[in-house]
Amino acid sequence: LRWAQITGFPLEETIGKPAGSDIREGTFTAPVLLAAAGPDGARVHELLEQKHYTDGTVTEVIDIVRSGGFIDRTLDDARSRLDVAHIALTSLPESQPREILETLGGFLLGRVETART
Repeated sequence: LRWAQITGFPLEETIGKPAGSDIREGTFTAPVLLAAAGPDGARVHELLEQKHYTDGTVTEVIDIVRSGGFIDRTLDDARSRLDVAHIALTSLPESQPREILETLGGFLLGRVETART
């Protein structure tokens, strides 16, 4: 099933941009970098060495990233970093900026988790 069939919303609306747009722009996010260092890394490198990324190239990289569990690993790392940030924020006086910072990370992580499922 496609994301839109499950939720009624296109994936782009959930994460705020088309899936694979970072790859198309030559920006490789943490899950892609982890995949490039993983067991299928040679294939990821081969795909990303191209100067133009076709739909097939982007789809194959995304499939490798998803099947390798690299999104989950990245989300686990993000959760750990949010825990550290939360502890650091408790040393600041309560204020609106602190409240915003306390909720921003969880909000962004939630959007990615929603898009992933």
